Amino acid sequence: MPDLFRCEPTDPFLTNNYSHLTSQIAKHQTSDDYIFELHSGHETGNPIYIRMSNGEEHDKSKKLVTKFDTLNFTTVEFVNENRLKNKDLNTLGLKLSDTKFEELRLFCLANMAFFKSLAAAYYVKSAPVTTTVNLPKSKKKVAVHKTKK
Repeated sequence: MPDLFRCEPTDPFLTNNYSHLTSQIAKHQTSDDYIFELHSGHETGNPIYIRMSNGEEHDKSKKLVTKFDTLNFTTVEFVNENRLKNKDLNTLGLKLSDTKFEELRLFCLANMAFFKSLAAAYYVKSAPVTTTVNLPKSKKKVAVHKTKK
């Protein structure tokens, strides 16, 4: 299930889960044209998704939505490669006017530090920890993998 949020310090998802990060929001979201999304199931990268929205309904018409990876790209690369506007993979480039699209791009750039911190916290990967356990029957020690919590 995706976690949807507006990039503003009063957003319920952010205040309930990441209130310690909301002070990093450089520019507050005022547009209802889009909503941000995080969801699990990623082997690499820390993506932030952007869905079209009207403030209440969110565009679920495409499975592939606009995203940018906060782990593998610097802000400079993000600006130069313009990863937000890919008309083959998302609806933002098609549904937003050029002016609104540029406002969104600049908004994302202004908040890149926040997005990087948020995604890093959201996509924390637990590494297995090896411990030894005495087995009752054989009394032999074996390695057991446990996930950190």
